[in-house]
Amino acid sequence: MTDCVVELRDVSKIYKMGEINVKALDNVSLKINKGEFVSIMGPSGSGKSTMMHIIGALDLPSKGETLINGNKLSNLSEDDLATLRGKNIGFVFQEFNLITTLTAFENVRLPILFQEDELKEEYNKRCEDLLKEVGLGDRINHRPTELSGGQQQRVAIARSLANNPEILLADEPTGALDSKSSKEIMNVLKNLNKKGKTVIIITHDKNVAKESKRQIFLKDGKVLTDKKM
Repeated sequence: MTDCVVELRDVSKIYKMGEINVKALDNVSLKINKGEFVSIMGPSGSGKSTMMHIIGALDLPSKGETLINGNKLSNLSEDDLATLRGKNIGFVFQEFNLITTLTAFENVRLPILFQEDELKEEYNKRCEDLLKEVGLGDRINHRPTELSGGQQQRVAIARSLANNPEILLADEPTGALDSKSSKEIMNVLKNLNKKGKTVIIITHDKNVAKESKRQIFLKDGKVLTDKKM
């Protein structure tokens, strides 16, 4: 059994802008193994966001193949893709994307409600334990408006872990935070990586990228460098 959790095989993504074809990704091949801590960097227009959507099974390439845990995404139906995302990938976004009318606990529990498994007491305990794991055990019943930016991002991280995904995919997770909160969030992500999660960060921040164990740098849709730290 392979340790590879994400594989891109000769992936290109082409967007049609009027009469012009824009190649956001250009024949990219890479593998990310279980337990890696990877940052994907590059200037604006380099293909970072497109790669995030491809890795996260939110979009399919125009050419080439994406595999998650050995599953070819091109072979899956929309429903199967949604199930794969829900169970295998946890998403963390720059703007947190929390529902303001729900408590921290209710936000964390939300992804579980969309899975087939019946809601059970063990899930409620799991959500409480996740909030404790990210340092918010005393904020379980607080709503997002009652939390700082750093605390909201920690709720978002706990929510991304609700279905115990193998892969944590974070898009500019510190982009909306001050330096102190950014450091706290990076420490949370590093601790999750130490516990076995595969962490993939999309970032423009070199200081954030330095915290990862592997840096992939994109330019003009191509992998310019790919080095382990």
